Amino acid sequence: MSDEIKKSKNTHSGHKKRLREKFAIHNDFTGFFDHEILELLLNYGNVRKNTNTTAHALLDKFGSIDAVFDASRDELMTVDGIGENLATLILMQKALFGIYDRRKYDMKNRSIDSENLFTYVKSLFAGAKKEMLYMICVSKGGRITKTHLVTRGAGDFVSIDQREIVKTALNNDAWGIIFAHNHPTGIATPSNDDIETTKMLNRCLAFMNISLIEHYIVAGDKCVSIVNDKRYKLMK
Repeated sequence: MSDEIKKSKNTHSGHKKRLREKFAIHNDFTGFFDHEILELLLNYGNVRKNTNTTAHALLDKFGSIDAVFDASRDELMTVDGIGENLATLILMQKALFGIYDRRKYDMKNRSIDSENLFTYVKSLFAGAKKEMLYMICVSKGGRITKTHLVTRGAGDFVSIDQREIVKTALNNDAWGIIFAHNHPTGIATPSNDDIETTKMLNRCLAFMNISLIEHYIVAGDKCVSIVNDKRYKLMK
């Protein structure tokens, strides 16, 4: 092996070590550039290669680190240096973000007037690209007893099984229900379909003497109430 190649390998090895040591100072990414964050992550999926170029290529392709984590497997693999393993590594981080948020703001057996309720509701849809509907069961004492994913739709369509809603509510002794669904388009404004769906859900619950406490629409960082929307009041 030539001295030049040895020097190059030593330089890469030293750079990786410096990144690890930099992270270890605070155990976070304080002082890191975005390409360094990606580079350090990719190093653990490909320890033998210099991932600096790949990290820059990801940012050049997607424009920002959050867009990298929002990318699909196929999109990631169009970047030179990203194969199946590294694409999976990146996708796993996004999935872990969602689990962390949900567990951190776990609302089970906590009062619904908790200041963390909005944060919890939004965390249910972290990274979601398809529309989903959750129902949150609330006891007569005002505590959340169950959060249940009712359905996961395709695109902007959600199919609702009223029998499943009734079964879940009864099995969890619900006094009231909070519904929440997301708009992957990023627009939080309730649509006419959202209003009609809310009316249907209210009728379904009223038949069992269960209150519809709230129906939230989540779009990105926005969380909008349908219950307090004047169009929703048409059903009362």
